[in-house]
Amino acid sequence: MAETSTRWREALADNTNPLYKAAWLVFTDRISAEMAFEHLKDAQEAVVPFLNEILADDSLFDNDSPGKGVAPANAVRLLGEYQAREAFPKILELYADSTSPAMRSASVYAVNKFGPEVLDQIIEWAGEDGTRRPKAAALMVEIGVGNDKAFETLLGWIDPEVSGLE
Repeated sequence: MAETSTRWREALADNTNPLYKAAWLVFTDRISAEMAFEHLKDAQEAVVPFLNEILADDSLFDNDSPGKGVAPANAVRLLGEYQAREAFPKILELYADSTSPAMRSASVYAVNKFGPEVLDQIIEWAGEDGTRRPKAAALMVEIGVGNDKAFETLLGWIDPEVSGLE
């Protein structure tokens, strides 16, 4: 289990903390990622590491945690808004491993914000063994419309015997 950070607790408790606004926006249910980003876009240097710390705190994913488990999904959406490439592998991991519809939705949202620039990372993440390919394909469909590389990759993943495309 990941080590629990206290930085988010400190930020929520102290209105003079530079991350106070970020903490309250991330821990609020039903917040618009676009609206939160508008409030936080000038603080990217401080906010992105803070969001990554939230994702590293396993206790925040629980429904009985502060924010009722919404903070990680909100953090993922905001990382997408920031297009924080350093967070992309973690976002893919959360997309693959989470059973939470909110987290899966947040991950797809973030991938859309990154756009086609992350296509190669998704293909690499899908791996050669095929176990992640269905999830990777769903993400590629989101960002790969009109992209020849996405189309060719997806076509290459289709089993000719099943699809009839021999």
